[in-house]
Amino acid sequence: MSKFIRTKAFILQTRGLTVIAAFLCVLPFASHVAAQSAQPANSHAGIAATDDLNDTAMTQKVKEALTSDKDTSGASSAIHVLVTHGVVTLSGDVTSQATAEHAQQVAARVTGVRDVVNDVKYPTTTDSTPGVIPPAGSTQR
Repeated sequence: MSKFIRTKAFILQTRGLTVIAAFLCVLPFASHVAAQSAQPANSHAGIAATDDLNDTAMTQKVKEALTSDKDTSGASSAIHVLVTHGVVTLSGDVTSQATAEHAQQVAARVTGVRDVVNDVKYPTTTDSTPGVIPPAGSTQR
């Protein structure tokens, strides 16, 4: 009997059922951790490569969806698509807010898209220069 097992047996005899339950819960977890640590350090490299392939395929699907949609087909060449872990980022310049918003909707409908970040720019119709209005009752000189 190893020193580890003898020590655990002594603790179990002196502390009762609470320790037995704790030991039994920890033991399966410890073997799981040991099995994970035995894996080579680069075993997760395949996951990253798979994500890159999925992102590349999803980029192509979003671009195709924008090109084939009647409301975004004219602007599809101006809309840039970047996909990272299923999150689509749209950027570029289009002629209207409606086109930018519709492009976001089109991208969101593509299978596998987790979220869409819409950074597409469009011209605004309001004057962006703030006007200064004097308070009521003041006199200007």
